[in-house]
Amino acid sequence: MHAHPAVPERRQLTLMFCDLAGSTLLSQQLDPEDLRLPILRFQRLIAAEVARYDGQVARYMGDGALAYFGYPEAHEDDAARAIHAALAIVEGLARLEPPLFPPRSGPTRAPAVPMRIGIATGLVVVGDRIGDGAAEETAAFGEAPNLAARLQAAAQEGEIVVSDSTHQLAGRRFDYGAPLRLQLKGFQEPVRAWQVLGSNASRSRFDLTCSSLLAPLVGREVELASLAALWRQAAAGQGRIVLLAGDAGLGKSRLALALSEAIGSQAHITLRYQCSPYHVDSALHPFVGPLDGAADLLSPPDDSQLATALTPQQRRQRTLAAMASRLRELASGKPVLMLIEDEHWIDPTSLELVDLLARGIAGMPVLIVLTTRSVAQRDWLRLPHASLLQLTRLSPLQSTELVSHLAGQDLAGNVVDEVVHRSDGNPLFIEELTKAAATGHGAPEVPVTLQDSLMARLDRLGTAKEVAQAGAVIGREFSRGLLAALLPLSPAELEDAMSDLVASAVVQRAPAHFVFRHALLQDAAYASLLRTRRQELHARVAEAIVAVEPERASREPEVLARHYALGGRPLLAARHASSAAMRALERSANVEALRQAQAGAEQLASVDAGPERDRVERDLLLLRGAAHRALSGFASTDAERCFTRALQLCEGLQDLATAIEVRRGLFSTHYARGELALARAHGRYVAEAGEQRAERATRMLGQWMLGCISTWQGNFVDARRELERALSLYVPQEHRARALAAQIDPGVNANAHLSWVLWILGEPERALQASDRAVTSARELQQPFALAMALFFACVTRTGRDEYEAAAPLLAELFAVTAEHRLNFLGSCARVLRGEMLIAGDEGEAGLEQVELALREFEAQQAGLGRPWTMAIAAWACQRLGRRGQGLQFIEAALQAIERHGERHWEAEVWRLQGELLWPQAPARACLGRALEIARRQSALSLERRVLASIALREQGSDGR
Repeated sequence: MHAHPAVPERRQLTLMFCDLAGSTLLSQQLDPEDLRLPILRFQRLIAAEVARYDGQVARYMGDGALAYFGYPEAHEDDAARAIHAALAIVEGLARLEPPLFPPRSGPTRAPAVPMRIGIATGLVVVGDRIGDGAAEETAAFGEAPNLAARLQAAAQEGEIVVSDSTHQLAGRRFDYGAPLRLQLKGFQEPVRAWQVLGSNASRSRFDLTCSSLLAPLVGREVELASLAALWRQAAAGQGRIVLLAGDAGLGKSRLALALSEAIGSQAHITLRYQCSPYHVDSALHPFVGPLDGAADLLSPPDDSQLATALTPQQRRQRTLAAMASRLRELASGKPVLMLIEDEHWIDPTSLELVDLLARGIAGMPVLIVLTTRSVAQRDWLRLPHASLLQLTRLSPLQSTELVSHLAGQDLAGNVVDEVVHRSDGNPLFIEELTKAAATGHGAPEVPVTLQDSLMARLDRLGTAKEVAQAGAVIGREFSRGLLAALLPLSPAELEDAMSDLVASAVVQRAPAHFVFRHALLQDAAYASLLRTRRQELHARVAEAIVAVEPERASREPEVLARHYALGGRPLLAARHASSAAMRALERSANVEALRQAQAGAEQLASVDAGPERDRVERDLLLLRGAAHRALSGFASTDAERCFTRALQLCEGLQDLATAIEVRRGLFSTHYARGELALARAHGRYVAEAGEQRAERATRMLGQWMLGCISTWQGNFVDARRELERALSLYVPQEHRARALAAQIDPGVNANAHLSWVLWILGEPERALQASDRAVTSARELQQPFALAMALFFACVTRTGRDEYEAAAPLLAELFAVTAEHRLNFLGSCARVLRGEMLIAGDEGEAGLEQVELALREFEAQQAGLGRPWTMAIAAWACQRLGRRGQGLQFIEAALQAIERHGERHWEAEVWRLQGELLWPQAPARACLGRALEIARRQSALSLERRVLASIALREQGSDGR
């Protein structure tokens, strides 16, 4: 009798309802005492057959019974066990002597088997004990119990009807009638079901359970070559025996089949035998019912062939000797390949026969291959012609190849990766996860086809199962310290439990922790817990990590966020998700930062309104905005939406410090769109707040923001003053502690802008110095966003000096950084620079294509900043290619952009290029004059020199810049 688990569990269960047909009528016709004995005989028959297949009778209901298969201990074939038991009950009832009831006479004679059986499999909650004393029973809740009862009621007398899920799990072990579609009470849609006609015992367990279309053999080339070499040696008269070992699902039977197929064209005899979990105590069972018509080749002799005056031991030895002699006779004609499947279920007498055969085949053309899940002590393994071949898991690359063979191109790359990760190189797991994923719902937690086998491994743990369940809540990896904090076990009890888990190959030891050997084992242990128990354990895991592993708590806040979320602590989950998002931003892991911040926001949906909730939401919005602008560009509407809502919360909380950081985010949005007046308003607010509060860091931010806007508005003298003032106030430790500084350090950004301003003002050497400071600082900070910004301005400064060779390596690095970290806006800016360098190198057509592509990308990103600069470069390309009309169109668009937002920083260049394109028409000179006037008004000495050079060249009748 199995001990019941201590607490109710979620698990897959196969339920069997049996009912005697017509017993109600008989109860009216028979005396209760006459009815009692047949019913008791019927119940004893049910109890015996259910127990024979390791099921449990949950309750008797007069002339009926309910049995569970898969509780309290699961088996990998519980659905098949239930059907085997049902067939045995039907057969046993038919053989009962005397019959249960006297046959009825007349036209309503009773059938030979007056009973109906319904079987269904599904997810249930089982383990609650209801009733008292003799009436106590284990209840199961779910759809499957109701379905089994309805199938039993729908069955005809003498029939066994099973659900579609039971049919799927039992595989081809049985013969069935045509599929049924039954309209059952309580079920809205017709239910697919199957009538069982009988068992199919003519093939191996592998043949009966595997798919009709075999998966390709992947990653077993070395092992197959080893078996083939052993076969060649055996066929040459040097007998060999090999034990092919490995966990369930690693492909032992598939490999043995591949060997059989490989030698199929050679003259030989194949003998296949199957050990059974139902007959571990049945002597020579595999050889009594061999497979593939081999019954007459190596089956044990019947009693008539043995002398009658022998002791049982002598008869046993004579039987084994006769079977060994028969193998010798077979091998004298042709080489023999003997396959013995599932040796871990072999009975003692068959094991003795294998030992006898192993010792006798050394000089015979015989190869014996045994498959097993565990390597037990076998004397014959020490023989010189014996070998052990241990299968290991497939590598990730091999696993991916197998998934591709199974699914073709039908699965998305992320689903393939998930299947590979969760299958842990087990081919059976890969196949079942792939088939489940191919239904279009992604890879499920545990496919129904694997639930029983995984649960069976856990049920065999006894008290250590609770430790495995707690470990599964912690994660794939877990420490002894966390388990000790979660479970009320003494150190000795916990050590014993961990030893059991390791010995049973459920977990393995690592240097500082334990690891589930398979992700699906963890999933199965986790799925068996009730949701309420999971929630309780998750909350306690989070608390235990804080108490037991404080360094990990600060290093991996996302782990705490997950456990608090699953533990029903949404506010704590959101708070730690905020910390995780901040850490991700610091590493420029922008996708992860956005996911963490969004996960935290989802948790807040179930938190009551209040100041603390508002503070956490504010922080999450700020982080989401930062991630959005990194991924989609500074002009992102999602970023603006997040920053706007965050500002509202700051005002409600009267939180000026965070409001300044939020305004910095809004500033960057308007800046990128070219909405310079709106951006300046935020800069002015921050600068004034810094003065009023006498906060150095805030004053620095304000001056930096104003300097950036002055740059693009063409107020270069103001820009230099503001940016230099910002740098004089810059204290790295103060500014780098802020959220948005995790992306772009304001000191780096100020130096970057200052470099372009200085070049425009005619100070090229100082411009290079500022540019170099920006790049160096960004590299030291290891901020990809800041580095990309610094590299962009470094390139601009050098191309302004016509130093294209010096700019080339910086541009290459800029492309690499923006591509790696998905910095789309700056990637498009890099494309403009590439176009400019191609144009300068007389590859105008290719350069123009790059610039036009960048313009389309800016449009998609809603980015408006830098449009006049970009269009001026496009116009320059057209001028060099002789496409005056197209170039003037770009100039017209640039002038419109300048007037739209007041972005005048490249206005002198736009007018200069218009003059170049119009030359020698009359308006050209006016355009060049306008360019000169603008450059001088802006003190843009470098741009003024360009205008003067154009005028001189044109007046001399020359073309070009």
